[in-house]
Amino acid sequence: MAFHMVATEGSFTRAAETLGTSKAMLSKQVKRLETYMKTQLFHRTTRTLSLTENGFALLNYSRKIIDLSNEASRRLRDVSQGSSGLMRISAPVSLGELIFPSLLPTIRAKLPEVHVEIDLSNENRDFGRDNVDFALRATEEEHPDLIVRRVGRIKDVICASPKFLQTTKIDKDPAKMIQYECIMHSLQESWNQWTLNSFDGDIRVEVKGKTSTNQYPMARLLCLEGMGAVRIPYYMVAEDLEKKDLVELFPEYKISTHPLNLVYLRNEYATHKHKVVKDLILGWFAENKKYFI
Repeated sequence: MAFHMVATEGSFTRAAETLGTSKAMLSKQVKRLETYMKTQLFHRTTRTLSLTENGFALLNYSRKIIDLSNEASRRLRDVSQGSSGLMRISAPVSLGELIFPSLLPTIRAKLPEVHVEIDLSNENRDFGRDNVDFALRATEEEHPDLIVRRVGRIKDVICASPKFLQTTKIDKDPAKMIQYECIMHSLQESWNQWTLNSFDGDIRVEVKGKTSTNQYPMARLLCLEGMGAVRIPYYMVAEDLEKKDLVELFPEYKISTHPLNLVYLRNEYATHKHKVVKDLILGWFAENKKYFI
C-alpha cells in the first residue's frame, strides 16, 4: 500500500497525507520493500520522483492487489450487513418440516439476497466441520464456544386411532398401559419408559409392543393404521387429533419431554443476517407455544 500510494500520488508527502502517516515512515516502508525485492523501485532526486522499470512493473500488480482488497472489503461488508451470503440451519427432520415452511418466507422477505440452506438430520452437525450457523437440538449440551438458548420443551401426547380403540378398551389408569400394544421407539430403549406428570405425582410405565421404529413419522403412520398406542410429539399429530383421526389418551396428564434449544456459535462480531435469523427463529417459537411446554 505504501509503494502504491507513492507511485500513484508521485510524492512521498502527498502519499503520507493520504495514508495518515509520516513521510519518514512511508520512506522507511518503501525502502524495506525494495530491500525485500532486491530492486530499486523509484528514481529519487531532490526535485523529482519517478518509477524505475521494475517500479512500473510492480505498479501493474499493485493496482490488481488494491482492487482485489477493495472488492474483498465490499463483499465482506455486504455479507456482514446481511445483504448476501449463505445461512445454514440444522434441525431434526420432523421439527424442521414443522418450522421452516412458514418461517422461510419471512426470512426471505427480510434477507432477500441471503441463500438459506436447511439441513434436516437427526444427527448433531459439527459447527466447524459442517459450517452450521444455527441448530435446533432436542438435547442438553454445554460447550464454551456455543451459546444455547432454551426455546421450550417438546410437548408429547399419547394417542391411538379409533380403529385401535374399537378392539382395545384403555383403562383410565396410565400405569396399566403395560397391558396394551404400543408402538416402540427402536433408537433408544429409555424412550419406551413413559413418564406422565400430574398434581398427584409422576407415573412411570415401561410399555411393550411388537412393532418398533426409529422415526416419528413412521410411528404416526403405524398409529393411524391401528397398530398400537404411541407417545409422539404433539406437533406431529395436532391435525390428526383435530380431525379425530387420532384420539388423545390421558389428556389430564403432562408427558415428560425433551428440552429444545437453539444453538449457535459464540461470536462477538455476529453479522446482521445472523441477528435477523436468530430473532426470527425465536419469534416463531414465541408465536407457536401450543406445541411446546
